[in-house]
Amino acid sequence: MTEKEVKQITDAMTKVFFKWLESPEFDAKVEKIIHRVLGEYTSEVVESSYTILYEKIDELEVSVRKDIADLKQDVAVLKQDVHVLKQDVADLKQDMRLVKRALSLQTS
Repeated sequence: MTEKEVKQITDAMTKVFFKWLESPEFDAKVEKIIHRVLGEYTSEVVESSYTILYEKIDELEVSVRKDIADLKQDVAVLKQDVHVLKQDVADLKQDMRLVKRALSLQTS
């Protein structure tokens, strides 16, 4: 998988994730879950639960953004490693040509 493909996938996943968090469907699902779990508690308790839930979501968002940044950094490091490996392969090919030439001169 190329760096461009990794970036495209990462960006797409990030957009989908944050759109989902901001969507009315997410709020409705959260509200249903809270009402189901809390039953007949007061709206104050529900609001407090929302606050806690959204704090956790904010923490998750920070964590996801950090993970994405770490992945991008890992991709950059891997790209450098690939460049070094390509150079090593080129050097080995050159060494092989020199060895073949030396062997052909030695046998003739």
